[in-house]
Amino acid sequence: MVWVSHRQKSNRHRQCGLINLSSVELEIDVVGLRCPLPVLKLKKRIEPLPSGALVRLITSDPTTLKDVPSYCTLAGHELVSIQSDNPPFEFFIRMAGKT
Repeated sequence: MVWVSHRQKSNRHRQCGLINLSSVELEIDVVGLRCPLPVLKLKKRIEPLPSGALVRLITSDPTTLKDVPSYCTLAGHELVSIQSDNPPFEFFIRMAGKT
């Protein structure tokens, strides 16, 4: 198994043209936390963000691979990109409009 550093994964997103990391407004690192804490931390930290803001969530709990997309669907946020090859997992989420 080959481990890719956090920076190499970031570069992979940048190189692929998928994500412009300079446009990320908030990075949330919840590596080491287990369900349900990653989604709860995400929900709390994104409350003050404006519509359209881009958030980068970094997790290590495999349950987030299902929980984060489900939360985004329920909240109306757009899951722009997900890196799920191996931990740490990266999610890029665009905030929905405020209701």
